[in-house]
Amino acid sequence: MDNRKYYLKLLEQELMNDKILEKIRNLKYYLLSDEEKRLINIYLKDKRLINYKKSFIKIFINRLKKLNDDRFLYYYSNLIKVCPLNIELNLKNGVVKNIDLNMPVNTSKVTGKPESYSKDIYFTNLIESNDYENLYKYYDLETIEKNSNIRGMKWQ
Repeated sequence: MDNRKYYLKLLEQELMNDKILEKIRNLKYYLLSDEEKRLINIYLKDKRLINYKKSFIKIFINRLKKLNDDRFLYYYSNLIKVCPLNIELNLKNGVVKNIDLNMPVNTSKVTGKPESYSKDIYFTNLIESNDYENLYKYYDLETIEKNSNIRGMKWQ
C-alpha cells in the first residue's frame, strides 16, 4: 500500500482519542497482540495511566509498520471501519473531508447542485438527498443521465 506511512501517522493521532481505543478494544480485539490487549485494558480501566496508552500506541503502530502488504491491507480494512480518519484536505477549489486513501488520484470536487428533471418522486428524493448508492441500485445510468444533471455537472 503506497500510503502506509501516511495512514499510520494519521492512525497514531486518532488513537489518542479514548473513544477510538474503546471501539478497537470492543470491536476489533482480535487484531491486538496479547501485550497490546494488556496495555489497552490497563489504560481504559484507569485513564490517568497515560503511559500505558502511549506504550500501546507505540507498540501497535510499530507492529503495523512491519506487516507485509497483504496483512497490512487486512488490518487497514478492519481498522478503517472503527477509526474513520477525520482528514481535511484544503484544495484551491474547496475542502475535501473524510478522505479514503483508496480514492482515485484524479478525483475532483463537483460544483453546482444535483437536480432531478423526473416526475418520479423517489428518483427526485434520491437526487436531492445525495443517496447515490440507492440511486445507482434502482436506476440505470441512462435513466440517471436523462432525468438529472449529475453527468452534466461542472467538474473542476
